[in-house]
Amino acid sequence: MSRAPSPPNSSRVASPTMSQTRSSSPGFSESRSYLKSEPAQSLCPGIHITFPPGENQHTSYPFGVHAQLSPQWDYFSEGEHFYIRSTSCRHHVFASTPNLCRACNKLDRQDDLLHGIHERIANGINENTPLFWFPNDQLMALRVNRLNDNRILADKVAELDLHKQLMMAIATNNDVRVSALIRAGLNNGESIAAMLERFYRACVDVHREGPKYNPKGFTQDDYMVGLCVLRLGGARLFELLHRALGLPGLTTLRKHSVIRPLRASPTMPTISEIYENIDAFTVGESVPMAVQWWQIEIAVAFWPKSCCILHRMT
Repeated sequence: MSRAPSPPNSSRVASPTMSQTRSSSPGFSESRSYLKSEPAQSLCPGIHITFPPGENQHTSYPFGVHAQLSPQWDYFSEGEHFYIRSTSCRHHVFASTPNLCRACNKLDRQDDLLHGIHERIANGINENTPLFWFPNDQLMALRVNRLNDNRILADKVAELDLHKQLMMAIATNNDVRVSALIRAGLNNGESIAAMLERFYRACVDVHREGPKYNPKGFTQDDYMVGLCVLRLGGARLFELLHRALGLPGLTTLRKHSVIRPLRASPTMPTISEIYENIDAFTVGESVPMAVQWWQIEIAVAFWPKSCCILHRMT
């Protein structure tokens, strides 16, 4: 079969290439940066995060920020070194940005959130900052402090309950000398629980037969009241009030009496009686430090005409 003749004045025209078609098309006359990409120099290492001495990424980096704010970077670590990398990082470093890629370089220079993390790592965190900014070590310290506070509050609540129980016990009981009981507990350094147990034991002993619990502890007012009752009412009234009100006993009252009684002599006083009365007068008086007690000699004489006792200290 013979080929058909070609039409006159016709010539074969070569089809344009793809680059010629893009060049001749409208809108492709301007230069495009992605068509002129720079050759990659190395891999992008990411932004290195440094920590103060004695700290590391496991304790000082606020990982809670990623859960709350979704920042535009990811983090990774290699040994003791910690890095962050932009989510737009192409993992290549070009000649225009020799240290980081364009995305990581922009993140390091312009991201305020990252700058805030750097500042908090270097200078610490304010106590009013939201908790997701706190690193793990500070969150652990806050948890420990809160646990300690809860334990202290629980102890205080239990102690307040004991105080209320003691107040109710005192208000509903009139058979026990509460002042002497509390005074004895304070002198022994007892806690509220021990005082409450002492009070309950005293209440039980009041209503049972046999030896009773009687706390010893009297004030000067108790001694003065007992002395007044003894002088005005006699020994019987004193013994009755001693049993009923818990006043100090007769022997205790005599030991703590403020005024020692004088000894009367029906005849001429003896030397021992005179010495006893002199001691009653001079009790509580101070002797100068320059005078020793063994240097004192008392000479006593009785003058029957004037009925006077004469004494001289040498």
